[in-house]
Order: sequence, then structure tokens, then C-alpha cells
Amino acid sequence: MKRERKKKIIKIIKRGAGIILGSVIQALGIILFLAPNKIAPGGFSGLAIVIHYVIPIPIGVIYFALNIPLFILAARKYGFAFIGTTLFATTASSIAIDVLSPYFSPLTNNPILASIYGGVLVGVGVGIVFKNWASTGGTDLLGQLLYDYFGLSFGTTMLIFDTLIVMLAAFVFKSPDYALYGFLGLFISAKSTDLVQEGLSYSKSVFIISNSYERIKIRIIRELHRGVTEFKVKGSYTGIEKTALLSVVPQRQLSSIKEIIHDEDPDAFVVILNAAQVIGEGFLPIEEAKR
Repeated sequence: MKRERKKKIIKIIKRGAGIILGSVIQALGIILFLAPNKIAPGGFSGLAIVIHYVIPIPIGVIYFALNIPLFILAARKYGFAFIGTTLFATTASSIAIDVLSPYFSPLTNNPILASIYGGVLVGVGVGIVFKNWASTGGTDLLGQLLYDYFGLSFGTTMLIFDTLIVMLAAFVFKSPDYALYGFLGLFISAKSTDLVQEGLSYSKSVFIISNSYERIKIRIIRELHRGVTEFKVKGSYTGIEKTALLSVVPQRQLSSIKEIIHDEDPDAFVVILNAAQVIGEGFLPIEEAKR
């Protein structure tokens, strides 16, 4: 019992440290690149940057204040336990932005570079927070609330609000260029977040439909030492039932599996997809995937 409690405490500490690390990285993206160059890449952090230039209040204070109404609504609907980690992450981000600001100077005055590198840092920071089962609040929490209260699409809601925030920056700073920089930062931030959560795609899912499936399957197992799953499929147009194969291989073996398929059946139907994360025997152990 004590051992389980100790493991739980260690997990909470690791998760808290991860949230703080992600919040600091996000804050550095804002301090070093985005805020000095008036770039608002969506989200409440972008809105806080815009408001900061209209009303001289620290960005971290504005960011936290914008989230307070959402926390109250979320606590009423989901309970405090639901927003606990999000409140912690938002508080950590707000404090990090204002505490670190006096100690760092902008690294560039080039808005394109600022959009790129600021977007990367913010995206990586948010991704680390997400990986530790938390959220930085803002449009994420707003989207969830609007979905649950009114049934509005989560993705559409976030897209609309992020777009409005970017356009607001162009209006306040009186130049459409700021909207373009903001959209660039928003895109890079989103991709960086996905990269942190999913990792680099070094594996490929290969879906094969072939009359020579038996020979292809045997060669994949024997030559590439990879597992193969087979299942029945039916063509909607022809109505013919066939056996399909699915195999996941590292990128280095992609040429080999394509060669095997071509040797056995040049007319095979093949679909190759990126496998963002593969967990299990021969790939990423489940313990590492949980980190």
C-alpha cells in the first residue's frame, strides 16, 4: 500500500514538473519572440498580448484574468477536480511570463523569425503541458464549454476564436501584416504541439489488398521480421470479398516491403500511412509511451 502511494506521489510530482517546464517554455516563446514583435498567434495568450499594448498591464496578469470566468464556469459544470491541473498550468504560465520578462530581451526584431521561433516554443510548451494531462485553458477550455453547453463543434469554435484574435491584432496594430504573422505563428504552434504529443513519424502503416496475400504475408514475416494482421474486406463496387493485410514497419524497411509487394503482385492495391506512434512489441514499450 505504501509502495503504491509512493508511486502515485512520484507520478504527481513528475506531472507537476512537466507542467511547469511546459509553461516556462511557452512563456519564453511569448517573451523572446511574440510579444516584443506584436504577434498574436491566437489563443488567450495572443489576446493578452494585444490587450497589453492597449492597456499597459503585464501580459501574465491579463492572461490569467481572461481565464477566470472560464474556470468558474468549468468548476460549476465539471467540478474543481476537472480544472485542477488546468488551473495549475494557467497559473504557472501567467507567473512565468511576468517573472521572467525583466530578465530576457527579444532575440530578434524580424517578425517572420519571431513568428516561426515563437510559434515553435509556444507549441512545444503547450505540447508538454498536454502530455502531462493538463491544458493551458484559454480557447481550449472555452471550446469545451461551448461544446457542452450549446453543442458547438470544438474544432470550429477554436478556429473561429483564434482567427478573430489574429484579426484583432491586425486591427489594433493597424496593419494586415500582423494578421499574416499571427496566422504563421498559429500554424507553427499547432504543428509543434502535435509533434510533441505524437512524436516524429518513423513508422509506416502499410495496407495491402492482393490476390497473392499469402505469399506477401509470409515474406514480410520471414524477411522483415514484422507482424502482419489479415482481415476480410469487401469491395463496394464489385461486391467481391478479399483478404487484406496490415503491417507496420519502420521507415527504413518501407522500400523492402514495397519491393516484396511488387515482386509478388505488381497489381496489388497498397495504401501507406504515417503511424504517428506505434506502441507494442518491436516498437515503443508501453512504459515509455506513458511518459
